[in-house]
Amino acid sequence: MLPPISYPHSPHAVIARGNPIGIIMTSRGCPSRCTFCSSNNFYKGIRQRSVNNVIEEVKFQIKNLGIKELQFTDDNLTLKKDYIIELCNALLENNIKIPWSTPNGVRADKVDKEVLNLMKKSGCYLIDFGIESANNQILKNIRKGETIEQIDYSINLASETGMITQGNFIFGLPGETKETIQETINYAVNSKLDRAGFFALRLLPGSDLSKKLKNKYTLNINNSFISKPDWLPEGLTEEYILRAIQKVYWQFYFRPKRLWNLLNDIPISQVKYIIKCMINYHLFKLW
Repeated sequence: MLPPISYPHSPHAVIARGNPIGIIMTSRGCPSRCTFCSSNNFYKGIRQRSVNNVIEEVKFQIKNLGIKELQFTDDNLTLKKDYIIELCNALLENNIKIPWSTPNGVRADKVDKEVLNLMKKSGCYLIDFGIESANNQILKNIRKGETIEQIDYSINLASETGMITQGNFIFGLPGETKETIQETINYAVNSKLDRAGFFALRLLPGSDLSKKLKNKYTLNINNSFISKPDWLPEGLTEEYILRAIQKVYWQFYFRPKRLWNLLNDIPISQVKYIIKCMINYHLFKLW
């Protein structure tokens, strides 16, 4: 009813390998208790589609809608190892040769070498990790249930498969300081990530963090790519966080190897969209 050909060039990631893009969810819900996320409270329990049902939708989108790329937008596609293995094998057995990615992110502790190699073999070219912070105390504060060492290990494993690795970070989480922001910047810039997104904290309605900070923030709703933080940890200013985001984008992407690989991945048809994103992220603005 909403033809993918009418979507923006890349509805869930800045760069895509094929257009139009087919958006698919194999499940709803997430058992993790991250305080900044509302999924655990929004979806009660985990609901999983059968692999056969998913494959039928993939075939339909390819045949009837002409999609050239799949983006799995589950909260955590790799949550159940048996399921992701069955899904990848089904894509291979049905001779579905189409690039796919996980732009919504997966947990680093829910992948291993076997899973990553099979994902790559079945067409996955990009895997996104929800990292949030490189500081273990902040990860503990938000109940992430992972350490930066675990996350880094999985990023390195994914990189070894030849997949593009992407990470998402949040500045301004509880416990954040100028020092922890710099720690995260240093980690991101020196990691094996090929791409990264850096964002100011948004307090999602329904999240445990938004409930805890009730009456201490004003919800900021707009259509900007980069938004002002909804709430500030003690000792940090809005200007400092926004400047840090601007700085880290330049430091991250303007490393020669990373920049070269990125430029080689950008289709001509998406150049205009990329420039628009850079403008909306204020990357041409001097603070």
